[in-house]
Amino acid sequence: MVQAVHADKHKLAFRNNGDVFECNDGGVYLSPDNGSSWMDKTNGIQISQMYRLGVSQTEAGDVITGLQDNGTKLHTGNEWYDVRGGDGMECLIDYSDVNIQYSTIYFGAIDRTTNHWQNATNITPPDEGDWVTPFIIDPNNPNILYGGYNQLWKTEDRGDIWTQISTIDKAGRVRSIAAAPSDSRYLYVADYQQIFKSTNGGDEWNNITGSLPTSSGTLEYIAVKYDDPNTLWVVLSGYAVPGVYESTDGGLSWNNISAGLPPIPAYSMVQNHQATDEVELYLGTELGVYYKKGTSDWVPYNTGLPNVRTGEIEIYYASNPGETRLRAASMVEDFGKHPLSIRRHQ
Repeated sequence: MVQAVHADKHKLAFRNNGDVFECNDGGVYLSPDNGSSWMDKTNGIQISQMYRLGVSQTEAGDVITGLQDNGTKLHTGNEWYDVRGGDGMECLIDYSDVNIQYSTIYFGAIDRTTNHWQNATNITPPDEGDWVTPFIIDPNNPNILYGGYNQLWKTEDRGDIWTQISTIDKAGRVRSIAAAPSDSRYLYVADYQQIFKSTNGGDEWNNITGSLPTSSGTLEYIAVKYDDPNTLWVVLSGYAVPGVYESTDGGLSWNNISAGLPPIPAYSMVQNHQATDEVELYLGTELGVYYKKGTSDWVPYNTGLPNVRTGEIEIYYASNPGETRLRAASMVEDFGKHPLSIRRHQ
């Protein structure tokens, strides 16, 4: 029995015998005595509310995820472990060393571990970020990190010293950031309605929003093509606009590539860089995951998955592409334990 349940409540249900069930951000609880005491009935139900996740590229089983009101959890081996409390947000695992990992809570407070969470150090820059603060590792140098706060911050020593590298005139806090995998001097930063580009590591910035319909939806996520720093995709979240736009000229022009998507919010995107014949894209949406190959329309990629909000998707790349896995974090179901094979759609 517990004397209190989580403060963030969603729904009550009553049995004829007077039992009360409550659903909240902590799980499902039952009271047999009109609320005087409660029993936690959550065990065995996969209902975590995940914001973000990070996937190891050196250990197939290591996944870290940030959960609303339930902290940050690490999956290693066959078990989940609590590594931080509060509202868990963006999480990262160093792609060169699984022992180096990062977690954030609301407004961008970052913890770093170098020993697989035996202990951790706070490395937050002197700024405040969005509720879910974007935070990435440079794809070409794991010592370099970027954090999106009121401006873009960079560290070259995994968080010991931070330097502000942007002075962008924008409408709000940074919402999304991306560094080009083929040339990380190409940086992209977005707030809710504008996107900016630097080709020299942050020394200069240009507004490339152009024709993007940001007055009807928010800029939610940026992804850059694996082998071309001037090809990028932006994810717009909302019910009034198509979900995905593509630029192949560094943001000079934008093309709507949302055919096949329903009019629902979208939240994240990843390109499978092991697919070399045609571009393969995966999109996390309000109703699960969608897939696009080449010029084909988007199609659902939800076999075995519930149609629920998917906040972030990442890929674990195995040396054998047949063992590569797509992993997704959602607001209802925990997919970290159930990695998906990257399928080849014909």
